[in-house]
This record gives sequence, structure tokens and C-alpha cells, in this order.
Amino acid sequence: MKKLILVLCCIATLASCSNDDDFDNYYFETMPTESVDAPEIMAVNEVYQFTVNYIKPTSCYALYDLYYQDGEEDEIDDSGETIETIDKDFIRIIAPINAVYDDSNCEQLDELTDVTFDFSPRETGTFRFKFWTGTDENDEDTFLVVDIPVVEE
Repeated sequence: MKKLILVLCCIATLASCSNDDDFDNYYFETMPTESVDAPEIMAVNEVYQFTVNYIKPTSCYALYDLYYQDGEEDEIDDSGETIETIDKDFIRIIAPINAVYDDSNCEQLDELTDVTFDFSPRETGTFRFKFWTGTDENDEDTFLVVDIPVVEE
């Protein structure tokens, strides 16, 4: 097993030294969410599909992955006092990530594109899904927040 890992590491190292520039001219960009199609209520152990809609600016953008992270958040009232802390097990932070290829032949699109993912809750409670929508004038992240109750089957 150790030899296999060593061989794979050597291959990866050699491949990373390649002079093939076809795949070197890109970067990743987190795309702001425009809208979300999500269930209004979920049941434990059932599978639900979510659709995240975002704008694809040009043909040089291609879906790479979906940023998906557990989070923790304090619910703050208008006076700045903490109302409650929502357990990280019930919060998901989500955003589409695109690979953007440096190419002068990109076609302007500005088209609504979507990506779907499945979610299956394992316990009852209210899940908070926070879909990244960009940043505000203070460079703070902004989110489209969707709270979905989960009930027994």
C-alpha cells in the first residue's frame, strides 16, 4: 500500500511539472446566487433536490464545484444582543464555484445557469441554508437565507 501511494505521488509530481499550458490558464471564482429552488418542508431520511441558480457571464466559465460547508451563527436582535446560537449541524453555507478560463475568444452570455445537489436530513429541527449572494458595500458576505423545518417521516 505504501509503495502504491509513493508511485501515485511521483506520478502527480511529474504531471504537475508538465509544460502543457492548455490547462494552466484558469482561476476559480465563487458565483453569487440569484435564486434557489428548495423544498418548503423535509422529512428525516428522505432525499431532497435543491437547485441553485446563478449568472454565467461568458462561455469561459464552467462549473467546477459547489462550495458546501457547515457553519455556526448567532441570531442577533436589533440592539445587538444574541437571541440564540444556531448549532452548526443545522446550518449549510453554499455557493457555486466556477473555473474561469483565460481565453480571448469568450462569448458574452449573461445567462441564468443552475446546479443541483441532494440533501437528506438525519434529524428533526430547522435547517438554515445560506446561499452566498456576494458582498455588500462593507465587503461583508451576503446570503439568501432559507430555513426549512424537518419532521419525522
